Amino acid sequence: MRYLIDTNIFVYLMVEPDMLNHDVDALLRDYDNQLYISIESLKELVVAYRNKGLWGNVWRSEEDMVRDIINSNISIIPLKPEHLLTYAKMEINNEQ
Repeated sequence: MRYLIDTNIFVYLMVEPDMLNHDVDALLRDYDNQLYISIESLKELVVAYRNKGLWGNVWRSEEDMVRDIINSNISIIPLKPEHLLTYAKMEINNEQ
């Protein structure tokens, strides 16, 4: 099965795996599954590292973080124009 994981799930997987729900953790650690992360999530992670110093205890630099992701079993999905067109059509949920 293929799964696109969001930024938060990735952070928990890499930094605080004990915080993951047991079922989610099992799904992410099943090597029969293909895991993907968006290039946009990677950008979010770099910005968070730079602006907030997040995960400084895990990675020495944002470059180390990106290298770890590149060398992991998680594939990076690029952003394509058709993705932006789909995003532009999405409705915003204003319910709070």
